[in-house]
Amino acid sequence: MKATQFLLLLLIAFSFSCSNYYDHIIESDYSYQGTFNRYKTFDFAAREGFEGTELQKQAIEKFLETNMEQLGYNRKKNKPNLIIFYNLYYEDLSFQGYKQPNFENWLKWNFSKKIIAKKQDSLVAVDDYLSQKNNNQDEDYNRIRYTLQEGTLLISMYDRRKNNTIWQGYASGIIGEDEFQNERIIRHIVSRIMDKYRVLAVGSVSL
Repeated sequence: MKATQFLLLLLIAFSFSCSNYYDHIIESDYSYQGTFNRYKTFDFAAREGFEGTELQKQAIEKFLETNMEQLGYNRKKNKPNLIIFYNLYYEDLSFQGYKQPNFENWLKWNFSKKIIAKKQDSLVAVDDYLSQKNNNQDEDYNRIRYTLQEGTLLISMYDRRKNNTIWQGYASGIIGEDEFQNERIIRHIVSRIMDKYRVLAVGSVSL
């Protein structure tokens, strides 16, 4: 076999392997009751039933912490605003999601209204309006049942004071257990999921 043909086959094989790494479904949903303009600290939930390895656990937490810090959040062991849960699922997973407005648009609409209200000294009236609007949205939650492909990383953010999950994101159809030992791949997938959560910590630059 000529050297050029051999190199071409190697290139095709490499491209195919990369497609396995990067061609997966990334989605998220959120709670209308999340007070996203008040969060500034986080910590991780104790992982007793984690299905992955210790290497995977450490890498996931490391890259999650990096992403949260880039958004202005501080890790705090004592009574954090947000508790982050995560897990790996190697089998197909039945998952309930929601059909909702775009998360960033929803954030801008709700919290920019509150900022304007503060300037106009009419915060109570606008908050009443938003509360009514959010209640209506709660009633209109459009539940969707997904069957996620084999290999899913699920990340959830839990409001400690409200006892409620306020955001969750996942990557479905990720590579198998052996390949997911690679820190580069774990970093890529965690970052892709966190790209869906563009909420700066309170005290950081405004939304």
